Amino acid sequence: TPLEEYPDLAQSLVNYVFHTQEPVILHDASTTGNFTKDTYISSQKPKSVLCAPLLKQGEIIGVLYLENNLTTGAFT
Repeated sequence: TPLEEYPDLAQSLVNYVFHTQEPVILHDASTTGNFTKDTYISSQKPKSVLCAPLLKQGEIIGVLYLENNLTTGAFT
């Protein structure tokens, strides 16, 4: 399913994690980090975001995207 069908998440962040297979934790997503200009992040201003690759035997099978809109630094 194309990522464009999921407008309620930071698509540039998910694409980055998918391609690099590296997790990203944003402690204050709307004000710091490389994804502040993402359309979703700039409009919705989530506080904390965690995005991590799901790997099986070294192959990416998905991406986990979690967001917290109540507090910064929610994910460690």
